[in-house]
Amino acid sequence: MFNYKNVIFFLLILSYSSTPLIAKTIQRKAYKVCQAHEEAFWTGSSAQCCNTSQGKYTLVKNYVNGVGESGYACCQIKESYDNSWSDEYYTYLQSGSNYSVVGAINGSCCGGYTLTSSGRQGIEEAHTTHSYAIRYNQTYYCSSDYTTTGPNIDTDYSSSEMIYESDNKVCWYNKPSGLLGCKCSTNGDPKNGYDC
Repeated sequence: MFNYKNVIFFLLILSYSSTPLIAKTIQRKAYKVCQAHEEAFWTGSSAQCCNTSQGKYTLVKNYVNGVGESGYACCQIKESYDNSWSDEYYTYLQSGSNYSVVGAINGSCCGGYTLTSSGRQGIEEAHTTHSYAIRYNQTYYCSSDYTTTGPNIDTDYSSSEMIYESDNKVCWYNKPSGLLGCKCSTNGDPKNGYDC
């Protein structure tokens, strides 16, 4: 005997099975298997490994233009150095120490030697102290303030400075003259901008 209830039940099942199901989109970050001396990190688009075990590399925040803070970057910590060379009149000295990295921009590391010095035999060395920062002026950029001290930097001053007054203005000073000038920009590093 023909059963209408079975036909209706069959048609309902057929209609549900032919209707496309709305699936949830699941975003997954890839996992990375690293060596025992390495640390896994997320770049913002992929998983990578960084050998942070011996202090030669460090993980820092990565800043991506148009996105903001996005993952990390693996940056090298350079070793201190001392160089000397001579000509027929003088022996020249140059060194760098306390390398630091403060972040990365689009994967490029921002940092450098915090302390540097240079000089030549018979003349007291000039010492420079640097500080680094990630700044934002319509785009991310790496800034480096510095102060240089030493009695023989030039004949008319004993110290000089380059200071970022803001994200869009940087100025140069010396002693005893004072302010030498400033540069400004509405986009990027003002060091490459216009006099202001």
